Amino acid sequence: MVTPDEERAAQIKALHGLLDRLCSPDLTLEEAKVLRNQLFDLLERINPLFSEASTPDRHGNDPSAGNPKKTG
Repeated sequence: MVTPDEERAAQIKALHGLLDRLCSPDLTLEEAKVLRNQLFDLLERINPLFSEASTPDRHGNDPSAGNPKKTG
């Protein structure tokens, strides 16, 4: 069984990995999109109150802006 401290340590390690990759000079746009989604997923696991309603959605639309990007 994983203790809360072990779970928190694993989450912090995952965040460090995502941030290291996001800061990489050879990051592509496609990889950045995947990493953004992984970051949102991790933040939602860390804090269930963190919701997509308060952040841009996974397709780059910002619901608070009232003017979503057109995709496709």
